Amino acid sequence: MIETVTIESLAGGRGHGVAHASGITLFVPGTVPGDVVELDLTGAADRRRWLVLPALRLVHPSQHRIKPACTHACDSPEHVTEACGGCPWMNLSLEQQRVQKLAIVSRAFSSTRNPVKTPSEVSTAGPDLGYRCRTRMNAAGGHLGFFAPLSHRIVDVAACLMVPRPELHNQLRPFLPAGVASSRGSGSAELRLLYGDDDRLHLTVDQALAADFATLRDAVSGLAGVRLAGRESGFEGLPVDTPGFGPVTVSSAGFFQAGPHANGLILREIERIMSGLDRPGPVLECYAGSGNLTRVLRQHADVVAVESDPQSARFFGRNLRDHPGPGKVSLLQMSVEEAVRSRKITFSPRTIVLDPPREGIDKRANDALVALAPRFVVLISCDPMNGARDATEWIRGGYERLEFLVLDTMPHTQHFEIIQVLHK
Repeated sequence: MIETVTIESLAGGRGHGVAHASGITLFVPGTVPGDVVELDLTGAADRRRWLVLPALRLVHPSQHRIKPACTHACDSPEHVTEACGGCPWMNLSLEQQRVQKLAIVSRAFSSTRNPVKTPSEVSTAGPDLGYRCRTRMNAAGGHLGFFAPLSHRIVDVAACLMVPRPELHNQLRPFLPAGVASSRGSGSAELRLLYGDDDRLHLTVDQALAADFATLRDAVSGLAGVRLAGRESGFEGLPVDTPGFGPVTVSSAGFFQAGPHANGLILREIERIMSGLDRPGPVLECYAGSGNLTRVLRQHADVVAVESDPQSARFFGRNLRDHPGPGKVSLLQMSVEEAVRSRKITFSPRTIVLDPPREGIDKRANDALVALAPRFVVLISCDPMNGARDATEWIRGGYERLEFLVLDTMPHTQHFEIIQVLHK
């Protein structure tokens, strides 16, 4: 059964277009709101309430559809399975991208018991191209690039418009894993790349390459270090500059924001928020990473930071030495769950700063943090559904929102950051 539908909105998660037909919610990759497309719904009504499927034909393009800046991006939904999935919203105007991000936030929070008035605008970080210092590429069968939507087929990308120097990762091609015979299937290797200052590159691969570090160093200009199959090359960290805040030393194996301008936007907001709080210290910082936020927090108060990832925590001390401040800082190298379960948090924080991974905060840990009864809470979330869920626990505990911010840290994608400030 061929059905013509109009795309109503864009979803969070994978960023697909959303439409409805025959009582089914349809997720259609490569589409933008206002597109009219044909879909094959044969047998769909018998299977499920929702379905992900490609468009057969673009009947009428949306007024918000634009020509992507990148030749690898999806220019029409009929070609989505041949396109690079790295920037799924590049066919939508930047203005409408931000409208859709606000709509995603509104839907996420309206589904909880703590609905919020969505901000009227999104804070922007900087340029919309060439903004990344971190990326994850996939390699198999001689291909190096990004997965196409709806598949594990690798779209080979020689010149990615999002990274500062694509020629650096292209020099890795002769050494890609030889054990994967095809660019189809899930047997590809993931390459985590970090582009640092002075045009240097750090690489993490969970399996071996067809060369040791010495060979790679000689062949790849600017290669600062490699972590292959869990073995490190003696890498001592790669500084990545943040406009207005200076460099922070990190690794491709640990977490860091996708780009320096995005990081700078978050740090500026944290600096402003902390400056406006009445006596914010002492601070408990959970999911502290390599001390990126800690260097700002310590300018306002003493900080106890919690971080479990050894690849992030290994550079924590160096970053704090490089960014001195009046506040004393100590690190608990363990998970937040372990810290609260084992009662390692032996003080009463006045402010708790939370920057969890995409899956959000473990409920038992969140409940224990609420029981600490801080005056202020700063919650940073990269997933709106989980950010809404995590904030609900604090609202139930008697907290109210002071601020709610949406930051467009990754243009041309469905990803963004939310900052909530709560108090009691």
